[in-house]
Amino acid sequence: MKRSLIPILALAFTTSLLAAPPVPNPRLAELRSFSGHWTCSGTAFAFLGMPEHKTTATIDGTWGLNDYWIDVHYKEAKSAANPGPVEVRYFWGWDEENKQFTSVAVDNGGGHFAQASPGWEKDAITFAGNMHIAGKTMKFHDVFTRINATKMMHRGEAEIEGKWTKLDEETCTK
Repeated sequence: MKRSLIPILALAFTTSLLAAPPVPNPRLAELRSFSGHWTCSGTAFAFLGMPEHKTTATIDGTWGLNDYWIDVHYKEAKSAANPGPVEVRYFWGWDEENKQFTSVAVDNGGGHFAQASPGWEKDAITFAGNMHIAGKTMKFHDVFTRINATKMMHRGEAEIEGKWTKLDEETCTK
């Protein structure tokens, strides 16, 4: 009798989960401004053997996976000054357990990132966490500042030898 009750309870539990599918957290709407196509220009500062140089890039933000994640694709243009352009795929979502935004990312240099953010503070949102690149782990944060509905600034910084160092800075327009 007890053996036959277990599959019935499992079926009932599974059916109850399917009856009310979860929906994305409403806080994700705070990231809507990142959707669409952006063009960026700025500076990448000396890091990992690359000298300081000017950059141009695009950002394309698209919602996917039932609107639980925004895929933010950052891609620099190749140039004489930037022969090894950076490309990063960020996936931003909401962490229900910790009640904060979450970010996971990978880049074209084999690096990967795990970051979190409490959300917007005035006109800035900061994703902070760890960057794993070139066999090293360092604290890293991305700071996005809204200028207006079609313009934002980005700054990436890493903690190197106990000091926060600016890695890149750009202005992006939609």
